[in-house]
Amino acid sequence: MSRRTRLRRTGILCMHVLRNLAFQRAMADSRRSWSQNQFWVTAHNNYLDIAVLEWCKLFTDRSGKHHWCKSITDQDAFAIKLQNDIGRNLAEYEAYALSFKVYRDEFVAHLDDANLVQVPSRPIARLSTQTLYTWLRSKEDDCNAFHDAPLRPEDLYAICLADTRKTLRGEA
Repeated sequence: MSRRTRLRRTGILCMHVLRNLAFQRAMADSRRSWSQNQFWVTAHNNYLDIAVLEWCKLFTDRSGKHHWCKSITDQDAFAIKLQNDIGRNLAEYEAYALSFKVYRDEFVAHLDDANLVQVPSRPIARLSTQTLYTWLRSKEDDCNAFHDAPLRPEDLYAICLADTRKTLRGEA
């Protein structure tokens, strides 16, 4: 895979994570209006599941094609930036990443024997994804991989959040 393709696909995964996290959050914020409707319950859960799957591609599957280490030139500098942005040290970050991986492996990719699902916290996933996307655009894009992509990941998240809230209120 060419560097341009790898960067672009990693950036696309970042956008998928942020979009799905925004959809899931907007729905969670307005739970009362749809909590008895199975379509909306399923949609809400699916947004979380897709965000977890895509985040794991970026942050937990080191041997995967799209793990951040495959796109980042200065991995040590990025790791420091990531830890600073999410406010966690390496051990805390690894424990957090493991919570996503366990959720993915035991409840999304497979349905293992556990009866209780521990849903991972999403704010760190959002911050880490924003950090990765911003780093890719500002420090790695030597091949114009993001020529048509959003400049700021925070803007995409905010737009998706606002659009979903409007849709749930019946304004879209």
